[in-house]
Amino acid sequence: MSNFSADLLQKLNNREAHAEHPPTDKYHHVIQGTINEVSERIQSPIALITSSILSVLSIACQARRTVIHPSGQISPLSLYFFTLAASGERKTATDALLMKPVREFQRRFDLEFQEKIKKYKADLHFWNQQKRVLEKKIDRCLRDEQTENLEALRYDQEKILGSEPVEPKGLKLQIDNTTSAAFLRFFDKYQPTTSIISDEGASALASFTTANVGNLNNSWNGKALSVERTSSESFTIDNPRLTVHLMLQPEIFLRALKKENNIWEESGLLARSLFSFPQSKIGTRKPPSGYESVYGGLEVFEAEVEKMLNISYSRPLSEPILPMRFSAEAVKVWNEYSTLIENFMIRGGPLESIRAMASKISENIARVAAIFECFNHPIAPQKITRESVMCAIDVCQWYLVEHYFYFGRREIAPIEKNAELLLHWLNKKAIWNSFASIVPKRLIAKNATPHFLRRSNVWQPALDYLEHVGKVRLEYPVPSGEEWIVLMPVHDPQQQPLL
Repeated sequence: MSNFSADLLQKLNNREAHAEHPPTDKYHHVIQGTINEVSERIQSPIALITSSILSVLSIACQARRTVIHPSGQISPLSLYFFTLAASGERKTATDALLMKPVREFQRRFDLEFQEKIKKYKADLHFWNQQKRVLEKKIDRCLRDEQTENLEALRYDQEKILGSEPVEPKGLKLQIDNTTSAAFLRFFDKYQPTTSIISDEGASALASFTTANVGNLNNSWNGKALSVERTSSESFTIDNPRLTVHLMLQPEIFLRALKKENNIWEESGLLARSLFSFPQSKIGTRKPPSGYESVYGGLEVFEAEVEKMLNISYSRPLSEPILPMRFSAEAVKVWNEYSTLIENFMIRGGPLESIRAMASKISENIARVAAIFECFNHPIAPQKITRESVMCAIDVCQWYLVEHYFYFGRREIAPIEKNAELLLHWLNKKAIWNSFASIVPKRLIAKNATPHFLRRSNVWQPALDYLEHVGKVRLEYPVPSGEEWIVLMPVHDPQQQPLL
């Protein structure tokens, strides 16, 4: 059994072996420093911070770069994220801090673009004047039957018509809320690279309706978007680039899934996305300690992202850049892990229940590895190294296991799913009193996460179920009569997941 296989099996078979967040010690030191600094300053979940950082890097890289897999497939560097986080997890503060270099770049671009539009309008006005003068000359020749001058005038006409000024296309690196039709009009009007980043994901759900899911999937694939119109001219949008990070409250996410009849899952949209449901930080935060990054944190990160954006948009997006390639050592690692995932997807295999997402994980690994290489060498990325691929595997595998624990057993009854979530929270909050791990029952309604577990019509049936299956028992260990939850001991550290 390979190290990859043993590690993945351990995490799939034992939820406690799955870390609360992606690894923080595998990245470029500036990314590590940024994660640490934002975590200290904002105290939002590290998984949320990681997804936000990767989405920013995706925006910075996706415009003109692609990666060629060892299999020969070529992909854009765009990434999609879904992060479930309750109100109060500081999604807005995290987004504001990490998206700052993108929004600052947008502000500067808009100022420069205004000057380009002024020049275009002046050029177009002068061109129209030239065209009108020539048309008058042609009319006069035709009226006076001066045919000897017509040939020269026709030549001048062709020259002028072929020199009509082209309106420059604007750039919008972020859009918040757009319908299916508006989504396609946007790509036609602006340069075909943008992002949907929303710290209140409900406001962006208009982009994720059944009618638009195909466009979102094609954008992730980098496939052309075709727009067929009966009332006006049809058109095709080549090489669309889109980064997505939706930060949603868990209840809103579940309602959206139900409203769209699970089309996000069935169409493969969620399979393409890196999904997380971070452990809540609410109730555990402490005053900032004045942390200072040893290797450079947010300030250096902002400067690097600005550099990457300048490189991406310094030349027209239509100018191709050769795809990034894997080194020989990186190919071996990528192939080994891809083969493992393929084997785990067979009928009865560990990843059978999330086969759709597992089938995309190798592609996401290639994209993330290429992004890391761009960050390491923004001006002229080298071949993708073994180290970048190993880092991408560690990060993407964390999202794979997150996806597994949330979606892998969706067929179980809601009460069982709620019971598993409740037991996971109880294990985190339990204290040891020399005999057993215990939690005051009253804390459930006050502090349980996800937040919906605090509702009595949710946690009470879930707790009854845990007691019924022998995972907990209820006792009154103190004279005050306060009811405590006693967690039953787990003797086998490699036991299968709870439910």
